[in-house]
Amino acid sequence: ATVLPAIPGLGVRADLVLLLVLAWTMVRGTQEGAFGAFVGGLALDVFSTLPLGSHAVLLLVIIVPVGWMGAPFYRGNPIYPIAGAFLATVLYNVLLLALALLLGQPVLWGSMLWRRVLPMALVEAALISLVYWMMDRLDRRVDRRFTIA
Repeated sequence: ATVLPAIPGLGVRADLVLLLVLAWTMVRGTQEGAFGAFVGGLALDVFSTLPLGSHAVLLLVIIVPVGWMGAPFYRGNPIYPIAGAFLATVLYNVLLLALALLLGQPVLWGSMLWRRVLPMALVEAALISLVYWMMDRLDRRVDRRFTIA
């Protein structure tokens, strides 16, 4: 998730795991997106201060509605992936902040929402089209009989 550099001026990094999982869910559906969310979430959990499984569960909570919306919506209209990435990023980060608060960590809601969550959601909304395009190309090269879940 920290492979990408921080965006100058905004001070946020795009969440690469969230972007990849969102795009793969949009391309391949809920089942494969959920598998990717679980594996990607566990990878994030290894390096997180939150309890093991926190990111995995929250990514699953985000991915299921995205998958339910269905691939036909995404393939023909670029607004759906952009809006979906924006909303998913906001919801995912708000849930992470709420979990941190429940675990006794101090959370400055106003500061975090305006200085981290909103800029990150804008960055991810801007990048989702590129990531979606890459996942769609990968999907076209992979035999449809091959599934990861």
